Amino acid sequence: MEDEKELILACDNINHSSNQNQQNVDRNLNDTNGGGGVTISNPLLRRTYFENIECDTILTPHGMVEVLQSQPTKSISSRATIITFHDIGLDPEASLLPFFHLSEMGKILSAFKILHIIAPGQKSRSLDLPSEYVYPTMEALSEMVEHVCHYYGVPSFVGLGVGLGANVLVRLAHRRPKFVDGLILINCDISNAGWSEWGYSKLNIKNIKKHEKITDGIIDYLLWYHLGDSRSLNKVENLVSVYKQHFQTQINSNNLSQLIQTYLERSEIKLARELAANGKTLHGSTRTLKVPVLNLVGDRSPHVDATVRFNGRLDPKKCTWIKFQDAGSLLDEKPGKVAEAIKLYVQELGFVLI
Repeated sequence: MEDEKELILACDNINHSSNQNQQNVDRNLNDTNGGGGVTISNPLLRRTYFENIECDTILTPHGMVEVLQSQPTKSISSRATIITFHDIGLDPEASLLPFFHLSEMGKILSAFKILHIIAPGQKSRSLDLPSEYVYPTMEALSEMVEHVCHYYGVPSFVGLGVGLGANVLVRLAHRRPKFVDGLILINCDISNAGWSEWGYSKLNIKNIKKHEKITDGIIDYLLWYHLGDSRSLNKVENLVSVYKQHFQTQINSNNLSQLIQTYLERSEIKLARELAANGKTLHGSTRTLKVPVLNLVGDRSPHVDATVRFNGRLDPKKCTWIKFQDAGSLLDEKPGKVAEAIKLYVQELGFVLI
């Protein structure tokens, strides 16, 4: 990592040349609002979009999985598909679906088929999963994504994952790289759970089982997980209120506890750079990802260090790390900047946006 250069660029000066993509890039992307608190006038969680959205329920070897799909209006490539996987406590309808319907994402929405995968039992206001249901492991969740590809006849896709969903997509890309054209990952952590995460998660699971509801302690943990520490929360108080309401009213606590347990028990994804003395990738190396990666995080996110560790295990020629300034939840606090980064990235992959 020491021999890698870091560039600090403002958003308006982003230059996505191939040379810069070979470096470990810390792009502090500034919002035009300047310093101070951030006012999120219309958070994604308050938006609902149901036009031209179909919901399919697909049987996989690990159980049923629901998929929300939208068809492109101007697709010129049969391989133009984006598959998303959400994070803990936020299903696609709460974050990813409204993000894709922002005006800044119009060219993406019109050019790509979008498949939003919902982890078992995590859809808003879901019923309890059957008592005999064995919740999939992280590896099994990645296999579910593979089965979704087979179901829709998708030969390859661009993946967009947040948190837990990012981990799932990395597992698939590592195991079946030919399936994946590229990855757009937010708050990605490929390590196993540390002692602090283990303790908090175990306590949350215990409280859910005891009280059979989402307690204040669990809400506090989810707010930290998604938005950052107390200083960060003070900057986005209205967003905090919206998140609290969502966690209190939309989540099935029993199903959430099972997803938290699965993420808590995740194994480390054993990636490693394999570089020769001249800095070039060793021929035949297989321990790192073979697909291009756009690695995103906000500077107020508790996952910054995890994304740095992840970036250090990727081929420097195929990864770009972007840290957005003054943000915790990127899709809510910097949606326009994230949209711009995604549009530039998919064009670098060879897709045409009209």
